[in-house]
Amino acid sequence: MSNDTANTGDPSVAGVPEGDGHTIVPVTLTILGAKVTGAARVPSGVSSVKEMLPAFRVVADAVVLLTERSINQHGGKLSCEKGCGACCRQLVPVAHAEARRLAEVIDAMPEPRRSTLRDRFTDAVRRVRDAGLFARLSDPDAFEADELRAVPMQYFRLGIACPFLEDESCSIYAERPLACREYLVTSPAAFCASPDERVAAVRMPLKSSEALARLDGTHDARYVKRVPLTLSLVFSASIHEPDEARTGAAILQEFLDHLERTRPVNEDDADRS
Repeated sequence: MSNDTANTGDPSVAGVPEGDGHTIVPVTLTILGAKVTGAARVPSGVSSVKEMLPAFRVVADAVVLLTERSINQHGGKLSCEKGCGACCRQLVPVAHAEARRLAEVIDAMPEPRRSTLRDRFTDAVRRVRDAGLFARLSDPDAFEADELRAVPMQYFRLGIACPFLEDESCSIYAERPLACREYLVTSPAAFCASPDERVAAVRMPLKSSEALARLDGTHDARYVKRVPLTLSLVFSASIHEPDEARTGAAILQEFLDHLERTRPVNEDDADRS
């Protein structure tokens, strides 16, 4: 499960050459009954959750790959493909580290692309505010569960495309958040244009996006710390790494501990259809 795994398409590949300032950490996961072993290349010294995102993406991609294989073995098939961007208008939660990384990705882009993307984010924030959803999306702890239940569909009805969506495809595919990687359906893609009970979303056996969000700490919050992707630039400058100094290996282990806690009590609850 090395950082090369996504390129090989095989989550069991291990043995990334160790580079300067990096340590190779063995990783073993059980996903849908399959034991997956590999290695992650992580910074040797003090690191940050944001710097560890490449390793977490590899884990998430391995979970997705084995889930897809299981679905295929049980006679199902994923409907998601390039050019199908209905889900890119849903409310996508990103971890704080991902919000910081997305801001960096935009900052590194040349003009006029950088300004175009910033304008799209600004327009998205305006539309969310005009719809009266900004407070609920930015501070869910201040609201009761009943006040939040309808927010995802209210947001979807606004039709706000992800700022990175181009020709119904992701323009930052390698950098896309973990929640985007995990959202898959087996129902006809056309159903996603109006999400209802017809949409058969795949239930992941392990939720990497939730494990990542928990690395920022939950403290006394009722909800895992995440922000909507379209509002991420608003908060990215004020979101800071936890004060505790941690090595790359320690952060990876904490991520894996959180990941294990997302496993269904009965793994048959994970979608294999």
